[in-house]
Amino acid sequence: IYQSVISKDSNNFEAIHHLGIIEYQKKNYQSSIDLIKKALILRPNYAEAYSNLALSYKELGYLELALASLSSAIKINPKNSQAFYNRGHIKKDNDDYIGAIKDYSKSINSDPKNFVAYFNRGLCHDRTGNIKEAMNDYQNVIQLNPKYDPVYKNLVALQMKEGLQKESFISLYKMIEIDDEDCYAYVCLAGLFKELGQIDNALNCLAKVKSIDSNYEFVDGLSLHYKMFASNWDDYYDNISDLKKDLSHSKPVAVSFIALTLIDDPQLQLMAAKLYSKKFTGIEKINTLPREKSKKIRIGYFSADFFNHATCVLIAELFELHDKDNFELYGFSFGPNIQDHMTARIKKSFDQFHEVRDLTDKDIAALAIKCGIDIAIDLKGYTKDSRAGIFKHQPAPVVVNYLGYPGTMANPNVHYIIADETLIPKEKQCFYSEKIAYLPNSYQINDSKRKIANHSFTRKEVGLPDSSFVFCSFNNIYKFNPEVFDSWSNILKKVEGSVLWLLEENEISTTNLIKEAAKRGISADRLIFAKRLDNSYHLARSQLADLFLDTWPCNAHTTASDALWAGLPILTLIGKSFASRVCASLLNAIDCPELITYSTKEYEALAIELALNQILLESTKTKIIKNKDLSPLFDSINYVKDLEKIYQKMFEIKERKEAPENIYIEN
Repeated sequence: IYQSVISKDSNNFEAIHHLGIIEYQKKNYQSSIDLIKKALILRPNYAEAYSNLALSYKELGYLELALASLSSAIKINPKNSQAFYNRGHIKKDNDDYIGAIKDYSKSINSDPKNFVAYFNRGLCHDRTGNIKEAMNDYQNVIQLNPKYDPVYKNLVALQMKEGLQKESFISLYKMIEIDDEDCYAYVCLAGLFKELGQIDNALNCLAKVKSIDSNYEFVDGLSLHYKMFASNWDDYYDNISDLKKDLSHSKPVAVSFIALTLIDDPQLQLMAAKLYSKKFTGIEKINTLPREKSKKIRIGYFSADFFNHATCVLIAELFELHDKDNFELYGFSFGPNIQDHMTARIKKSFDQFHEVRDLTDKDIAALAIKCGIDIAIDLKGYTKDSRAGIFKHQPAPVVVNYLGYPGTMANPNVHYIIADETLIPKEKQCFYSEKIAYLPNSYQINDSKRKIANHSFTRKEVGLPDSSFVFCSFNNIYKFNPEVFDSWSNILKKVEGSVLWLLEENEISTTNLIKEAAKRGISADRLIFAKRLDNSYHLARSQLADLFLDTWPCNAHTTASDALWAGLPILTLIGKSFASRVCASLLNAIDCPELITYSTKEYEALAIELALNQILLESTKTKIIKNKDLSPLFDSINYVKDLEKIYQKMFEIKERKEAPENIYIEN
């Protein structure tokens, strides 16, 4: 039709312009440019044509011409909402979020009902860390168009990040109202219910996901993980068997952290990590100035846990003991906005400490590059609140997986994992994508300043019987499983009158554990549940126990060194994977290998022997207390020296422009 109009009137600028729009829609961008420029010759003050010309320029990568065209449209019509919107879009796509926000704001001023301008301005606020402004923009979108589905996903992500549970529930239910088959919404809803201890509701949400899409990624593992938080072991062995089978066929059924808590098979754990890590692999380089040279090696520690968290309980003294003559320390904190005594303590140890929780992964990497970081230490791996996406942008020439994640990340952007020979024997190296940097003793740093509260708890005070032998296991509840509980029940049966002291997780898990004990012939009064306390008081309280019983396939980690620091013997069953060998690593480092067992039969027999042989138990406790001061486990000064030797070797390999290699240092 337009061609017919033009054949009769070759100067019909509107027909030529609209024909140019059609060429744009057909993705014939150069033809579109030629036609719209012809229309502009005929009508130089045609603001809409300039705005549409910019679209084709943008598609061909001529961004300066696109911006110039939009500026021309705006000059002709300073209230051209669409031109401001399009210019904002180009700026947003090129990471000029501040400029984009200004243009989206002008678009909104010209057209207050432009909900997509609000939405995109919200995105820009989000990416620049202005969370409150982002949420306000998203709420404006909802007021203007309550059925605009994309806004809810963005809004709920911020609400959950900010811990706004009530608001998150409202947004998620709205998403489900719009689309009752929105699997993402149900998964998020499950996570909220789990945080509230409402495990049954969480599992119902995940069951809904399975009914909608039986192959929805990672939901099978998540369902089993949540069941472990409830100590719901129905069909446990069948579920584990299915999980192993699916992973062996490369099906993404469990995120890698969940896999390593459930399966003691490093090959399957590697597969789980490969499947999960896909979204974090690849390289997206940042164009920056060359790195500033420094006489010192610059170490960047990246974590969400720079507060009173298990990782910081271990690592705080490391930061204090680093050799500041040869190393500069940089902290990059992207966790919740918690400022406690631990945060205050560790901040003093860093040359620079950056709060980056509101920055994008790319912006965090850019900041690290600007700081000239030589070695980036990821203290999170794939645990809660991790930001593995940072390492796609190469924040440092060397990236290290350390302490927070007990397994391989299966990510080529991560070059090393710090371990010891107990954790990763040479024959197991093939199951780790990283090169292994071996510390001579245990991989785990410990804080020799860790406080035990000056409070003498009595058994009556904590609900323990006066004369009973007290077994305990202060591990997280998700580490308990029916195989472990079978062994504990066998031990309790053989040690008359003994009790098992556990941490209370939630009401449903407590109820289920009592039921599981009854199935095994153990009465409810032999399970004692403890409330959580501040760590220093928990350490003091734990001294009332006689023997700590470890879990498998996921061992005690910080909890194990807590026990040993308090002088409490811990009995472990060593497995095949990193997470199942941590306690053995600690026991070797404190020179108590006799507490490492190699089968459930041996584990049960030794637990019973220690309970019935008072002399053996007391000599074991005496040895642990003596070795606290003599063995490497709590020798923080020499540990830090060994770790710095590893950092030095990593740096030298990088300076020689050689590929990463396994690193060994002398004891």
